[in-house]
Amino acid sequence: MTDDAEVEARAALTVAEGTFGSLHPRTALALQALAQALDAKGREEEADACLRRALAIREEVFLGNPGRTVSETDLAALSDLGQSPRVLELWERELACAEDALGPDRPEIVQELRRIAAHYLDLGFRLSSRALYRRVLAIQEQALGADHPQLAEALIELADRHEEDHDYATAEPLYQRAHAIRERAFGADHPQMALILTRLGGICLSREEDAQAEAFLARALAIQEQALPPDHEDLGETLRILGYLYARQGKSGEAQALAARADAILGEAPLQADWRKT
Repeated sequence: MTDDAEVEARAALTVAEGTFGSLHPRTALALQALAQALDAKGREEEADACLRRALAIREEVFLGNPGRTVSETDLAALSDLGQSPRVLELWERELACAEDALGPDRPEIVQELRRIAAHYLDLGFRLSSRALYRRVLAIQEQALGADHPQLAEALIELADRHEEDHDYATAEPLYQRAHAIRERAFGADHPQMALILTRLGGICLSREEDAQAEAFLARALAIQEQALPPDHEDLGETLRILGYLYARQGKSGEAQALAARADAILGEAPLQADWRKT
């Protein structure tokens, strides 16, 4: 790019910020263009700063304000921004810097690993995300011991990645370990037990082990109805999965009642759909 490219990019950014505000998708795209112009000149730190601002806007649009109205064109452009090789390089450099500063296997690196893993997952790089969550688990096992209550979160994170890919043979024992740890630490009816029970119920449902699925899901539902607000998403997930189970068993009245409650929390979905795809 020529020197004019930086000048033009800065002018476009000024216009975008003045017209749309500092947190608008058009501002993020202008920041990306400026980052490209700066990167072409070898001004990597300045380019990274622009990309970080653009990514913060992207996160705000996608996660911070779900009700916000954004055009399809802007949404598509923001999605492309996140999948830019330059952005991936930025995250990899940030992780490498953190590893150099803290050590690759130190407990202090865990939050950085989780942050980058979440970014990879958001972009669809599932294997890369899973590898980082596996590192989180290994580091915490070494630092905390195999039965520490904090280890359950890492087990669930890794299990979720395998469950999302329908790798139930790997996910199930990870959930079971997390279940055993939390049950010992908090008791069988603690709210932290419910999510694991729902996940185990979903796996049993996928394998058509209906009796075991119903037992897990009914326990999860009982805990959640006692502990969670009536519009909590975890409660909605359990209602939806249990509704699918009852629909498959021909219990139409119970299925419709649970589906209606789930829809009120999560939005409507066809009752006969595969629950994993909702």
